Amino acid sequence: MNSKIRQLEDDLVNILNASDVPIEVKRLVVGNVYHATEKAADNAILREKYEETMQNAPIEEKGDLTDAEGS
Repeated sequence: MNSKIRQLEDDLVNILNASDVPIEVKRLVVGNVYHATEKAADNAILREKYEETMQNAPIEEKGDLTDAEGS
């Protein structure tokens, strides 16, 4: 996994270096990609927390509770 992470970083740097757009444009593009990636990561974490909560939630049986506790 570590080598995949390093390769991803190297690939991104190489793509940026190969582009002939000004450095300011590169900065803006990287910033936009960062924010989109951060949003996707935040959503993934929220989804994981929700799924974990649902897995640990007690299962409640539904039925007739009219006589429960002497009602």
